[in-house]
Amino acid sequence: MDRRTWLGLAAGLLVAACAPAAPPDRAWTIIVLRHADRDGWADALTPAERARAAALPEALAGEPISAILIPDRQRNRDTAAALAADRGLTPVVYRGFDLPGALVAASGPEGAAVWVGNQRNLAALWAELGAPGLPPATYGQIAILEGGGPEGSVRRRDLTYGMP
Repeated sequence: MDRRTWLGLAAGLLVAACAPAAPPDRAWTIIVLRHADRDGWADALTPAERARAAALPEALAGEPISAILIPDRQRNRDTAAALAADRGLTPVVYRGFDLPGALVAASGPEGAAVWVGNQRNLAALWAELGAPGLPPATYGQIAILEGGGPEGSVRRRDLTYGMP
């Protein structure tokens, strides 16, 4: 095998290894929302958005939740705090490379996995899951995604929280 062929095969394997794993055939539920609005360039939430975040447990009262995952940002922690306290969960800071796989793995028969994300990672998550429509980019929007099974389709339900 010549060098060019070997390098081509190695590059192909490297790209394939970096691709996210396909969601499993078992059913899963992921609840996705953007963090509440921050105070200018600061990472802390505005007072009005702290009140919005406090309304999150009520909006998700009928949804079983098994895990809450967040990026390592204060605004995401603050948004998830009331829900985590209400459910007796500790948010997990996710730093990996397969967010869809981590969320699907955290979702189980006991409940959904919640992702309190940011604009960029929400867009990437949407593309990787093949979720319908656009991700919840507006403060107060919630998308509940249900997928898995042999057909592989992703279904969506929408909720809001803390909206005037």
